[in-house]
Amino acid sequence: MGSIVLSLFLPLFSFPVSVDATGDQYAELLQTITITENGFNSALNENLNIYQVLMIIYITGATLFLFRFLFQILQLSRLVKRFGITRKEGLYIVSTDANYAPFSFFNLVFLNDKMQKDDAEKIIAHELIHVKQFHSFDIVVLELLTVFQWFNPVVWFFRYSLKEVHEYLADEGVLLKGYEKAKYQQLLLTMSIGAQVNDLSNNFNKSLIKRRFIMMTKMKSPLPARFKIMLVIPFISAFILVFACSNKENPEPLVQDNVTNSESQINSDVPPPPPPPPVPGSVEEQNAKNSIGESGKKVHKTVEVMPEFKGGHEAMVNFLIANVKYPENAKKKGIQGKVFVSFIVGKKGKISNVRVVKGVNQELDAEAVRVVASMPDWNPGKDKGKTVDVELTLPIQFKLN
Repeated sequence: MGSIVLSLFLPLFSFPVSVDATGDQYAELLQTITITENGFNSALNENLNIYQVLMIIYITGATLFLFRFLFQILQLSRLVKRFGITRKEGLYIVSTDANYAPFSFFNLVFLNDKMQKDDAEKIIAHELIHVKQFHSFDIVVLELLTVFQWFNPVVWFFRYSLKEVHEYLADEGVLLKGYEKAKYQQLLLTMSIGAQVNDLSNNFNKSLIKRRFIMMTKMKSPLPARFKIMLVIPFISAFILVFACSNKENPEPLVQDNVTNSESQINSDVPPPPPPPPVPGSVEEQNAKNSIGESGKKVHKTVEVMPEFKGGHEAMVNFLIANVKYPENAKKKGIQGKVFVSFIVGKKGKISNVRVVKGVNQELDAEAVRVVASMPDWNPGKDKGKTVDVELTLPIQFKLN
């Protein structure tokens, strides 16, 4: 269980890893804004974000497994309420007439009231091992872990293997008390046939019976099963450690792939555009170097707190809708496509160094530069508690009806 606790808390820690840069850094890519010839945003989200889809799937799965967990608790509660409890050998016995295989949950042991006395003694001896070694605690922790990591095959394997080890340990305890192996195996087989099981309990699961019989014939101590768990622990630890590490010095490129993929959306008949002309009075530093901001210092690509348009993304969309004008000449020629505009948000939130990193047409490029350069001050980006210059890239999609 120590490895499970470690797997829960290790991702909360960050382990910075320094890696030498091997290529160019790219600016943060903002969400595409679509502008039609009528001047409004036809679709803020043309396609549902893949992360939103994955989050919906994750939450749905977690909710279903949580309800499953609560339903199993409710089932146990109903059995206790219906049949009552008697105390024996430090255990609380619930004698039922339900078609359940014998099982335990913490110090509750559920037995069929038609079971013979000798068989009941063997079952109680078996379940007493589960109770003394707190196996139910292990199972509850794993069930809760499954709720939040239901998608993780390692968790399912660990869950199944740990239950298997629990049964090996209980079988070992029964045989060490002197019970005859053949009769005990026959009892296990009888108890597992045609009986219901509760996943939240330590039970006589028929899927494990064959392996339990084999284990009984090999050795008293279930070392092979324990060894199997020990093999899983380093794998889980390494798996989590990889995802806990972060590379702050060299963030992954965010624009390059998207820029390449966007070429399919641009009219292939349009010739490569010439550089857009400077917009008088609005983009004085349009041709300045990408690495220098308004303060003359280094421009960051990714920071702890990214710059934000005052009022949020929706306010920026409304500003662009109100100010972008689809060039009439581009309308007549049927020119449309996506313009990628790069700009720097300075320490005081001012916009500078506006330029096109990938264009469509001279007129569309110039309009995109004009409207971005005219944006009001943003909330500046912050890194290590200080405001810094940050470069962003905004895709503006010009789309004809």
